[in-house]
Amino acid sequence: MKTIAALFLTLLLCGCDALNPSPEAVITKSGGDAPLEQTGKALYERNCANCHGLDGISVTNDVTQMKGWAHTPTGTFGKLDTAMMQGPGGMPRFDTLNTEARMKIYEHMKNF
Repeated sequence: MKTIAALFLTLLLCGCDALNPSPEAVITKSGGDAPLEQTGKALYERNCANCHGLDGISVTNDVTQMKGWAHTPTGTFGKLDTAMMQGPGGMPRFDTLNTEARMKIYEHMKNF
């Protein structure tokens, strides 16, 4: 009993407000990372630009030039979709991107 009384007296004298903490003491959980932008431009920049260039001009001659490609007879969404799903040659596969994301990338490529 003396221990409880001593603890109570200590808390009272120290001014500790354990039942009503200051705002700085409150721990809040953040909502996590902000969702990544899902525009065609943002998707292209994250997934394609390292090899195919920000403007569709490839960084090496071994990589397909994307500038103007979407305006050619072979520059169809079907061709791009197959390439992204299968990863021809040395290209990595992008099969984790859904069809909508791949379509947004294709639509963005029409701006080159």
